[in-house]
Amino acid sequence: MKKIIIVVFLLMFVSEIYSQEEQYPKHEVNLGMFNVIAYGTFSADYQYIIHEEISVGMELYYGNKSEISYSYDRYASIFARQYFGDKYASGFFFRTICYAK
Repeated sequence: MKKIIIVVFLLMFVSEIYSQEEQYPKHEVNLGMFNVIAYGTFSADYQYIIHEEISVGMELYYGNKSEISYSYDRYASIFARQYFGDKYASGFFFRTICYAK
């Protein structure tokens, strides 16, 4: 009886090891370092991936309105993205944005 119980527990443990899904990063931080060098502006955003096709986040931008064609010299925004790619949170996406100047 003890052998059967041990075998059952071992099979349960092994089956759980192989049934785990591949882990992807849930948090993504982007810094616009090229913009700092080329235009003297700073942009950063944080994105939290809720699902393989949906993410939400926020963006901060600070720059000089006269040097780049943005209509604001500084803003903060929140956004939601719906991805349409085959891979996890990648490919073409639709982005909904709410700005605060």
